[in-house]
Amino acid sequence: MDSIRNVTMTAQLPEEIQNAALASLRTPQRGPFHNEGAFMESHLQLMLEVLDDVWRQRFHPAVSLEAALAMHKALVDTTPAALMHVVLHDIDKPSCLTLVFVDDSKDERTGLEGLPLESEEAWDAYCEEQGIVQVSYYHESTGRMHGKVAAERLRALGFDDLLVKGIETHEIAMAFGDRGGVNIPLFEEHFGGMNEREIGYVLLVNYLDQMASLGPDGQPCLDDFVWLMKSWRGSRSLKQVKHWMATHDRLDQHKLNQILAKLRNDKDAFTTESFVDAYARILKEVVLPEVTADQVREALTPAIAEGLSSELVEAIVSEMTSDGKVSSDTGKKIGKFNKLVRPALAKLGK
Repeated sequence: MDSIRNVTMTAQLPEEIQNAALASLRTPQRGPFHNEGAFMESHLQLMLEVLDDVWRQRFHPAVSLEAALAMHKALVDTTPAALMHVVLHDIDKPSCLTLVFVDDSKDERTGLEGLPLESEEAWDAYCEEQGIVQVSYYHESTGRMHGKVAAERLRALGFDDLLVKGIETHEIAMAFGDRGGVNIPLFEEHFGGMNEREIGYVLLVNYLDQMASLGPDGQPCLDDFVWLMKSWRGSRSLKQVKHWMATHDRLDQHKLNQILAKLRNDKDAFTTESFVDAYARILKEVVLPEVTADQVREALTPAIAEGLSSELVEAIVSEMTSDGKVSSDTGKKIGKFNKLVRPALAKLGK
C-alpha cells in the first residue's frame, strides 16, 4: 500500500489535512461493500489503479462509449484534482463511522479510538467477538454523511471548487440506483447547474468509487452508476430533441409539450431509441400540416352541408393555411360542428 501513502504524503495539502488523510487510511471496512480489504487504504489503492485504467481508456464493459469518453476527458483536464480526490474524498469516514451489529443495533462514533486496527487479523477477531457485521460511514441519528462533512471542511479551507463538488457528490450514483430506471428529473435536480466539464468529473469520481468497492464475490457492482450514466444520456438526449424542435415553426406546441413532459418522466427514456429516432417520431406527431385553401374547403364540405356558417369556414381556412391549426377561439365558435370539422381537418396533410 506504499503508493497511496506516497500520494497522500506528497500531495500539496495543509499539514492538518495531510495528517488526517494519513490517519484515515486505517478506517475499518466490513460488510457487503468494500471487500477489497479490511481497511480504507485498500479502497484508495484500488481507486488509483482504476484511475490508471481510465487514463489508458480501459473501462468496465457496462460503461457506454460516450460516458467513457467524458470520463477520460475529465481526467485529462483535471488530473491533479482527481488524484487529490482519491486522497481526500473519504477523509471524514472516521468521524461518521457506524458499527452495525448482528442484532441490527448500531454504535455511532466520531473517531477510531478504541478499535483494534493494528492488523487485519486483530480487526477480524474483534468483529467476530463483538458481533460486528457491517461498517457504514453515515450517522442515521443526525444525517451526518462523510462526503458532505468532508466537503464542508475542505470548502472552509479554500480548496478548489471542482474538487469539493466531486467529494460532495461522489456517491450520488446511489440515489439513481435507489430510484431505478432512467431519471431525468433527478439528474436535472443534481446536475442542472453544472457544465459539461463538471458533469464529466462527477461521473468520473462516482465510477472510481463504485469500481473500487468490491462485493463478497470480489467484483464491483456498477448498477447504480449505470442508472446515473443512462440518466445523463437521457438528459442530454432530451435537450437535443428540444433544440431541434425549436428550429421548426409549424408545430402543435401544446401536444409537443405534453409529449416531452411524458418523455422526461419515462424511466425507459432513450434506452430503446436514439435522440435522432425520438426526434423523428415526435416531429411526425406534432408537425402541423401545410395545406391550401381549396383543401380545407373540401375537407369542410360535410360540415358546410350541415349548416356551418361561411364566416366560420373562412376563419378556419385562414387559420389552417397560415398556422396549420384552428385557434381555440374559433374552435369554441364551431361548437356542435366540431364532431365533423376536427376529424376532417386532422386528415389534412397526412
